[in-house]
Order: sequence, then C-alpha cells, then structure tokens
Amino acid sequence: NPRDSNFSYGAIGSGLTLQSIHQMIPIIRSLNAMNGAAMLRAFGGGEFIKDFDLSTEWLKKSDLKPKEKEAIFEGIKHHHIQAEPAKWLDLISSETKGGEKDSMLPLGVGQTIYDWAAADYVAAGEWIQRQDESPIKLHAVGRYIDIISGFEPKVAAEWLETLPTNHEDHKRLATHLYGSLRYDDPEAAAAFAEKYDLKTE
Repeated sequence: NPRDSNFSYGAIGSGLTLQSIHQMIPIIRSLNAMNGAAMLRAFGGGEFIKDFDLSTEWLKKSDLKPKEKEAIFEGIKHHHIQAEPAKWLDLISSETKGGEKDSMLPLGVGQTIYDWAAADYVAAGEWIQRQDESPIKLHAVGRYIDIISGFEPKVAAEWLETLPTNHEDHKRLATHLYGSLRYDDPEAAAAFAEKYDLKTE
C-alpha cells in the first residue's frame, strides 16, 4: 500500500506494466507530492520502460501532467538513458513542461551529456549541434567541454568558441582546457591563453 509508511518505492518497478501504471495514476495523485513523485521515479526506473518505442507511445497518449512526466524521466535518467541517450534526450526535451527545453536542466542533462561524451563524444557532440539555441544547449556544451578537454583538447577549444565569453562557466572551462592543451600542444596552449587572457603562471 503506497500510504503505508513501510512501503518501498524502490521495489515497485519490477512487477508493473505501462497499463498498470496508467491504472495507478489516480492513486498516485491522491498521495502527497513527495510520495507521488517517488512512485513515479520508481516507475521510470522499471524494466518495462526499457522499450523506448512502447514507452514513447504510452507517454504521448497518457494524460500525465508535466510534473508527473518529469518524475518518470528522473527514473529513466538514472536507469535507462545511457542505453539510448539521443532518443531519450529528444523525448525529454519535447515532453517536459509542455516542450520547454529549459526544463531538462533539473533532470540532469549535464551529467547525461558528460557520461555520454565519455563513452562516445562524437555522437554526443552531434546531438548538441542539433539543438536550438537555448540555456539547455549552453549547459550541455559546458559539460561536454568539461569531459572532452581531457582527451580531445583541440576539439574542446573549438566548442569553447561557441560559448559566449560572458557565460558563467566560460572562464573556468577555458582555464581547465588550457591545463590540457599545454601538455598536448604548448604552442597552441600559449596562443589559447593569450586569446582568453588567462593567467598561466
């Protein structure tokens, strides 16, 4: 019983189907906000959600409220998103908060991009390039630069040029990137430091 104080939300995902979730929505809505969100996050981490096409169809047909979808996406982020990051990120960006892409920020898109780029930086970069200009894209670019600076500093330097110099993370990213460039190509690092007015001592 979800109203039982001993109820384990972490255990509910394994035995449910998309149809049974739909039937439980009225119960979830009768709970307080914290418990309802916990149940939906557990749904998002369930094995049944792994089928992207089936889950997408269900989500599009459901009458879930934006906050309810966000809770389910939280579970997906923690358990399934790295299996098909491009598909899930596209879905999240179009579905959360009526399609407002900024709503992906609290869903941890930065960490998703970071992990994805560590595994396949080319695919992650291509996904970022396809996005419309928005705060979420800038956030994704920053996390992308963070991870690829360590193994592709010259590529990271090209990405840094797409980030406005007044962006809150620009100076930190440039300094971090310089640290990688100076070992990879000291001459390029010196030019980079001069371009961005970095202290190198």
